[in-house]
Formats: sequence, structure tokens, C-alpha cells
Amino acid sequence: MWQRLNKFCEDNSPIIDVFSKLVFGILALVISLKSCSISDTQAKLMEKQTAIQSDQTLIQKSQEEIASKQMDIDKSQYLPKLKLRLTSNNEEKKPEIIVSNYGGPLYDGQYDVHTFLALRELELIDLKSGKPIGKSRYRKIELPIHGAFIGIEYDNDAFTGVLARIPQMDLHHLEAVEASFQKLRSDADEDVDGTLEIFVTVTYSNQFNETKTETYKVDEIGQKLIPESDWARRLAVYDTSYKSHTILSTDNVTAQQLQTAWTMGH
Repeated sequence: MWQRLNKFCEDNSPIIDVFSKLVFGILALVISLKSCSISDTQAKLMEKQTAIQSDQTLIQKSQEEIASKQMDIDKSQYLPKLKLRLTSNNEEKKPEIIVSNYGGPLYDGQYDVHTFLALRELELIDLKSGKPIGKSRYRKIELPIHGAFIGIEYDNDAFTGVLARIPQMDLHHLEAVEASFQKLRSDADEDVDGTLEIFVTVTYSNQFNETKTETYKVDEIGQKLIPESDWARRLAVYDTSYKSHTILSTDNVTAQQLQTAWTMGH
């Protein structure tokens, strides 16, 4: 039997050799395909693992943001809450700016007042026809002016409640000058209104040892927080006017000065 088998193998050696190579080739191809499949599966698993890690990172970041916001919310109830207002003018007492705090304690408060005389052109309307009288360009100029507020009355022992009072000086001269200027513009068919705009810059520290600087526009209604960029622009104009000695004074400003500034579009 073995002799026949050997003879068969010898007689068919080329065929067997080809068949063997074919079988081994097929086996090699199958193994190669399996290897590729395994590699592809491993790559997909790695992609999923990377995606899971990315999701975990996002979740962790979101949790940190939520925790930070929660901390800010919890912290906000202990921060100072400023309230500034200008009291009304009456015969018994002159107007004053009252600075109060109705939140957490406020330390080392400093209050810096800057004032501008805002001149605005209004539109004159004929009551019968309802049409504008003359030509109005709705112009507005802001002129730095000092002398409206001098001196601050501090309550050095107060961290909440009323912290300071800033009295307003006598503005009768300024009011008379505004009236004269309005008469000049009325003769030129312009209705111009003058308003004293008051800005208070407050610098303080809170119980978390944070130093804050905020600027508010203040009137009899209350306060309005001014964006830093807007205030920086106004303050630059004020400082330039002050350093160049061209700043107006509530005590000696003249109607002619206002007329010149208005004409030049200062």
C-alpha cells in the first residue's frame, strides 16, 4: 500500500506540488485576510476608545464649568451691591450723590466724580402743522466741566448701608449761563438743551480680596453701569482738557465759551 502511494506521489509529483502550493497560498491568503480583519477591528475599537475618551473629557469639562458657575452663583450673594443716586433739589437741602451698599461688605471704597456739560440740539415742531421748524442736525457735544462736586463725606465705619455722600455745589451761575446760551441759539433757529452728566468711578475691595473698579452714570432716577471702553474714551477727553487748562468751571464759564464750543463742534 505504501509502495503504491509512493509511486502515485512520484508519478503525480508536479500536480501534487502545484496543488500544495495552491493550498498553502489559499491558507496564506485566508490568514492575511483574517489579520487585516483583526487589524481593522482593532482600529475601530481604538477609534471608539478615542471617542469615548473625548466624550469623557467633554463631560469633565462641562462638569467643571457647571461647578465654576455654581461657585460664582454661590459667591455672588456675598459680593457688594452698589446703589448710587442723586437726590432732588429742594429748599431745605442741596442735591448730593448718595453711595450705598446693599450686599456683602465693601472695603476701602474710593469715589471719583467727573462731570460733563452735554449740549443737545432738539427739533422744533410747529404745533399747527406738525412739521419741523428750521434745520436740525440733532447735534450733541460733551464738554468736560469741574466744580460741580467738591468734597466727600465718608462713613469710615460702614461696610454696608450708606457709605458716602458727595454734596453738589451751587450751580446757579452755570444755570444762568445755559439760559443765555440757549437764547443765543434760539435766535439762530436752534433749540439747544443743556444737561449736567455725572459719572462716579468707584474702586473697592470685597471679602474675597478682589479689587474692582466700576464707573456709573448717576442722576435722580438712579445709576447706569458704563462699559470700560466707553468710559476710557470719555476720561481721555476729560484728562486732556484738564491738563491743557481748557476745562470749563461751573463758577466762571461763560455763554460765549459755550457758543464757541458749539460752533466749532468741540
